[in-house]
Amino acid sequence: MLDACYEHCSALWTAVLERGYRLSDRHRRLETMGADPYAQLWDPRRYIAVYPEIVEAMSLYASPHWRRLALAEGSEYLQFRAEFIRRLPQEKILRRTSKPWFFKKLGETARDIEAAIGRRA
Repeated sequence: MLDACYEHCSALWTAVLERGYRLSDRHRRLETMGADPYAQLWDPRRYIAVYPEIVEAMSLYASPHWRRLALAEGSEYLQFRAEFIRRLPQEKILRRTSKPWFFKKLGETARDIEAAIGRRA
């Protein structure tokens, strides 16, 4: 299960960062490492800078409770979304077009992880 969480949470952060979601602590880590925030996605320094967020997202998606809420609709999904944002606060608010995409992507990531777990079972 953890390999599925790692794979899909890494993909989530790659997609999210491409859309302009800026994490409150990531920029400071990049500056500390002397990394260019606009470096290629595969630059190891850039990946290390976002790795803590991948691990934090994995902790949510690996939890059966939180993954169930991520897969739900209505108020249960909103609980997951609020917890995700609480644990991974934004430095900068997403633009109008990115918000719906981001919220949809949170649920899609849970579905992808569930499907991967099902295939491996």
